[in-house]
Amino acid sequence: MRLSIVIPCYNEVSVIPLTHDRIKQNLLKLVQKNKISDYEMIYVDDGSSDGTLNLLHEIADQDQHLSIIELSRNYGHQNALLAGLHHAQGDIIASMDADLEDPPEMLEKMIDEISSGYDIVYGVRSNREKDTFFKRITAKAFYRLMKLLGTEVIPDHAEFRMFTQQVQESLKQFHESNIFLRGIFPIMGYRSTSVYYFRDLRVAGETKYGFFKMVAFAMNGIISHSRIPLLVPFVFGIFFLALSLILLTVYIFQLLLSDFVSERIFDIVLLSGFAGIQLLTIAVIAEYIGRIYIESKARPHYIVRSIHGSSANKKNIIKPHTQTFRSTPVRDAISDS
Repeated sequence: MRLSIVIPCYNEVSVIPLTHDRIKQNLLKLVQKNKISDYEMIYVDDGSSDGTLNLLHEIADQDQHLSIIELSRNYGHQNALLAGLHHAQGDIIASMDADLEDPPEMLEKMIDEISSGYDIVYGVRSNREKDTFFKRITAKAFYRLMKLLGTEVIPDHAEFRMFTQQVQESLKQFHESNIFLRGIFPIMGYRSTSVYYFRDLRVAGETKYGFFKMVAFAMNGIISHSRIPLLVPFVFGIFFLALSLILLTVYIFQLLLSDFVSERIFDIVLLSGFAGIQLLTIAVIAEYIGRIYIESKARPHYIVRSIHGSSANKKNIIKPHTQTFRSTPVRDAISDS
């Protein structure tokens, strides 16, 4: 089997040399053990401005197994990763971030699981002891919320995974603009398993996911894979309607049985309640309409400026939103027979 490993990069000049050396050492060991026959390393430069691209070209001049996909600008982590997954040519494909938080040493165990019959292998962190208290709490809340909203995700799994070429072909059928890969792989229905590991701290550089980017990422995952938030205004509407009826009943009893009637408080409660539910309703619907507007444009996930290395020789360069599914289990079975 030939292994392709995809690594998206954005301003990672300080960590690339360490990342490349460590991954390459593990890949060479896999070749020596006959776990794989050959390999390619695909780095996707997502519009870096710190010299990452120049450094990758310097490494590529000395390593024929390295390919560089240069995007025309910064398209975001998910789209950069998708670009690499589209262009990978291996029989099995792996993805991981450039920060070495996910250990390349786990690749061998992932290959063993693929060889045993699984189509997708998820790398799952076994604990979050090295995370801050805030990150542990928010991560746990995120996965619980996703599960509550009916979205299939693998808890504590990021972008460290391995899958077969057949899964890659299926991935090309997903054309939504607001891509959320952690939610797409589980819904494909392929045979999958997980390998667990202790996640390390970033070896160099700074994380590219600040608080607001994490919030945006979580919202994208929820809205891209669940319609349940659309029911929130309905639930609040029922609640405030019931509250209004109760307050109206109390108000009528006050008129009949008491000399003191607090009309101002009653008005404030009603106005604030109805205003809140109206604004919330508008906000939720507007977010979904905004997503529909973006999807209707059918813009590409990314634009490739140049490809350097083995991927540049690929005859069938993937065109997002127009790529057709070239292989199915039925066709494979017919061709094999």
